[in-house]
Amino acid sequence: MNHRDHSDHRGDHRERHIRASGYVHRSRESPAWVFSVIFSVVTVVSVVPALAVDFAPVTPGKQLEFPRDAGAHPAHRIEWWYATGHLDTKRGAMGFQVTFFRVRNPDAEGNPSRFSPAQLFFAHAALADPANGRLLHDQRSARGLKDLVEAREDDTGVRIDDWRLARESGAYRARIDAEGFALDLAMTPAQPVLPQGERGFSRKGPGANEASYYYSEPQLRVAGRVSSSRTTPSDGTGSARISKAAGR
Repeated sequence: MNHRDHSDHRGDHRERHIRASGYVHRSRESPAWVFSVIFSVVTVVSVVPALAVDFAPVTPGKQLEFPRDAGAHPAHRIEWWYATGHLDTKRGAMGFQVTFFRVRNPDAEGNPSRFSPAQLFFAHAALADPANGRLLHDQRSARGLKDLVEAREDDTGVRIDDWRLARESGAYRARIDAEGFALDLAMTPAQPVLPQGERGFSRKGPGANEASYYYSEPQLRVAGRVSSSRTTPSDGTGSARISKAAGR
């Protein structure tokens, strides 16, 4: 039997306290949440330019470097990791989606508290299973907090509480324990990274600062398990795509 020391129990108690206090926000109202999370991200991003913050620049000609550029870039204003795909199971075809956002909030960077909302995180996940008769979806939002809500800088590794998307042993692993469904998927690259735009420099508008570093990994081989409150767990295989962007 695996016996954990008291520090592990204290850590569990701390995480339970943070969850119970509402630190990690969970909303399951309706599909309209997708629009609300987009509105929240866009609102933060839209207000920040007026503050004349010196965000990290996005410049053409930069050579994307991996695995570093698969990780977080906290000095950039906004960043996201997006995975979508399908699975073939004994119960039929299913679709899934997992997205994490990170937003820099410079207005809070002078706050010395470890609970300062200097980095904001949002996540959304969904499962399309015909047996349920409707799209299952759930979401999270939280301020950055070490070991609970964070994104690695050296490689893909982003989490909000028990929701995680990380690269492990050459494959992306998504673990989502959501309201009404769960995903545990391994997505293995089958071809080289595909830079978007001009070798990874993707223009978003006419302004010099309206751009992001953007790449995709299509045709990932997927294997894993999905489950919902109405059905038994199903193992399956399929394909997926992961896209990643960071910019101003």
